[in-house]
Amino acid sequence: MDTDRIYTIKEKNHFYNRLLNCFVLYACEEKYFKSFIDLEFQPIFELQSELEYAFMPVVFDTSIRFKNINAKMVDRLIKFKETVEALPEELWEWSELYTRQEWIDIRKEAKDILSTFGEANRKFEK
Repeated sequence: MDTDRIYTIKEKNHFYNRLLNCFVLYACEEKYFKSFIDLEFQPIFELQSELEYAFMPVVFDTSIRFKNINAKMVDRLIKFKETVEALPEELWEWSELYTRQEWIDIRKEAKDILSTFGEANRKFEK
């Protein structure tokens, strides 16, 4: 990451909002999540894409650098990412998202992370 680059407040907020959006999506209850589904919103693709985007260096590192994320949270967020990425391919199906314990645990952790950020009631921004 270019640490000499000057980011605007709008850019800093954008990066932080993208990070939070990832956790909102992983924390969604089934009814709320289903409300997004249409031809342009495919749930599994969106889960994977949001995680990838949230942890891009420009998003994640900038959010840390500008103290949108407390340094004490970094390891927890990285662990969340690693847990999700470690899910076997067969669990990446809509039918598994609300029935498998792995997904239930991920959803609980995403909710806890949002609470820690003071964003427990935050809504997903499409």
